Amino acid sequence: MQILQTTIEVLLDTRRIKKNGTYPLKLRVTYRQEQRLYSLRMEMTEEHYKVFKILGDRKHSLYKSCTVSERRELELMKRRSDKVLFASQELIYQLACFTFEDFETLLNRGNLKKVNVYAIYQEEIDRHTELEKIGTADSVRCSMRSLMAYRRKLEFYQVTPEFLRGYERWMIKNGRSKTTVGIYLRSLRKVFNLAIQRGLIPAERYPFVKGKYTIPTGSRTLKALDKDQVLLLSKYTPRDKFEEHAKDVWFMSLYCNGANIIDLANLTRANIDGNMLRFLRIKTANRTNGGDKQISVPINQFMRHAFKKFGKSSSPYLLSILETGLTAKQERNKIKHCIKMTNKYIRNIALEVGIDPEIAKKITTYTARHTFATLLKRDGASYEEIQESLGHKNLSTTMCYLASFRDEDKQKMNASAFSFLKNP
Repeated sequence: MQILQTTIEVLLDTRRIKKNGTYPLKLRVTYRQEQRLYSLRMEMTEEHYKVFKILGDRKHSLYKSCTVSERRELELMKRRSDKVLFASQELIYQLACFTFEDFETLLNRGNLKKVNVYAIYQEEIDRHTELEKIGTADSVRCSMRSLMAYRRKLEFYQVTPEFLRGYERWMIKNGRSKTTVGIYLRSLRKVFNLAIQRGLIPAERYPFVKGKYTIPTGSRTLKALDKDQVLLLSKYTPRDKFEEHAKDVWFMSLYCNGANIIDLANLTRANIDGNMLRFLRIKTANRTNGGDKQISVPINQFMRHAFKKFGKSSSPYLLSILETGLTAKQERNKIKHCIKMTNKYIRNIALEVGIDPEIAKKITTYTARHTFATLLKRDGASYEEIQESLGHKNLSTTMCYLASFRDEDKQKMNASAFSFLKNP
């Protein structure tokens, strides 16, 4: 490869001394025995350059011979020169066939300043905000802020498997779960892929591959309720409007094939088709890869009652979680508030009806989605039928939603499987 024939280094150009007794620090690029020097706009004496080269060794006599202020100045120059050195290396990787002219073109475009992780992060945040995908923008922003807390300034050449493992350890040490680490690093992976697509960094630098670094996944805990627990919730008589609203929203989600609250909030009269409710998941409606599967739900008596209770003649929305005229951010805040209040009061209800406190405190609006899928499975529905009901493109996603078999289910299956054998 021609890239391997190209070397790059920082050196002191001692051909001509300046009036103040210093020499310019330059970047030297060598290709097929041809050399060219590029100014780094820094200068130092030969004595200081000797210290500059051994800055990593603080026990060295040359290092100790400098004053504190001289060390700080040299260390600053070292960081600046390293930044240019590494960024220049990335520019060379971008060139399929190296020439000094092409390298200088990239150099003069200022691409060195663009090889920055957080700049691409901010572009992604702005893009999602412009598309009114406020939830996604918030998620990407949380990822960026977490990384900035770990490394204030971050460039793509610094995102190595070692960096990622260090970040993961730091997150776990600070009480964050592996699930959260995974969510944040998937955003970073997306940003890294964008940088590769734009030619800001070579694909060879990609760290998210087997053998380098694997993004962690949290252990899945049982999120579904069984029939008895769902029945207890359904028979509960709310004590106030907050419990009533929480119960209605949770069961609406359950009856609507485990629809997310954002999907419930966006239901309008236009989604009613006779005795059926038909809608697309907001999460996948804008995808271009065929992920926008329509979900069809039979409208039962509970749903009709809810539409009548919450619907307003002046609003197209069926449940009045949202209202017309809101900005994307206001809609996001309304939905987040609904989720928060529903989670709070459905947990209180679960405790009141006697559901195990360890289970009750983990019930959320998302539990309704897992419960819907698991109830279908235990009632004999095929995985493909459950996949269609949930609106998943891939069956593997559906499998992640299904709760593990309970011990009593395993006992029944084993008893049935070995019923032909006689007990000794």
